[in-house]
Amino acid sequence: MSTPQTMDRATFLANLQESGLLTSKQLARITPELPDTNQGQVVAQALVKLQLLTRFQAELLLQGRTSGFHLG
Repeated sequence: MSTPQTMDRATFLANLQESGLLTSKQLARITPELPDTNQGQVVAQALVKLQLLTRFQAELLLQGRTSGFHLG
């Protein structure tokens, strides 16, 4: 991810939940496996590496976007 971000883990995960990109069950299952860090960018990178998010989605979430991910 090219843009430096300063969002914390809790805010990033809240944005992810609000976005609906992952279900609550998916998020609950994967959260304990994420890196033990307060840096949202590190968490985002892990989710991209696990192929649960695209880099584009992660970057938008890190910018505070929680909508516009679904068409239709």
